[in-house]
Amino acid sequence: MYEHLAGAGGGPPNEKHCRLYELWAKGGWGVILTGNVQVSSTHLSLGADAVIPQSGSPLDLEPWKRFAEAIHASNSASERPLAVMQLSHSGRQSPRFVGGRWPWVRALAPSGKRLGSDKKVGFLGDLVFKIGFDIPKPMTRADIDWAIKQFVHGATVAWKAGFDGVELHASHGCKVLPRPTRYPCHSLYLRFNFPIRFSKGLKHLLL
Repeated sequence: MYEHLAGAGGGPPNEKHCRLYELWAKGGWGVILTGNVQVSSTHLSLGADAVIPQSGSPLDLEPWKRFAEAIHASNSASERPLAVMQLSHSGRQSPRFVGGRWPWVRALAPSGKRLGSDKKVGFLGDLVFKIGFDIPKPMTRADIDWAIKQFVHGATVAWKAGFDGVELHASHGCKVLPRPTRYPCHSLYLRFNFPIRFSKGLKHLLL
């Protein structure tokens, strides 16, 4: 899900987010999952994403605390829903013109396959994909390390803000799981490597 409620270029959640989630919180839900919360300000989806500041940069935790409180704002304490932050990196799905980068800067992704290149969408559909999405730049090991660090940082922010958990968005071309390789064992290793390293990065929250 994507709310499109943050400011242009992305930013922290605001009062629009809080009013929307307060309304949902009173609907009797057991768990409320947020829309995409991007861990990279240069890989947005449609330009108005909620964004976790880069690790090491100044962080105002208050908007995130208010966001968690809004999700917890049910009519009774016994019906309070769990608040789960959906962490995301748009990868190759980050568009050329509103993705938070200059139009000539390619998005990072696990592979160099452009979004839509493996679909039969006809001439006009293919043209839209080619205009809107560049061929992504395959990630280096350093890029992967940085991405994991940002996901860990995002989870840390969620924990400090009062969220009950996080979910890693790994569908629709978003960058978490790599594409399968011709070697099943290698594919299995690659698919579990990211979540394992992410989990290990959260050990400091338990100490």
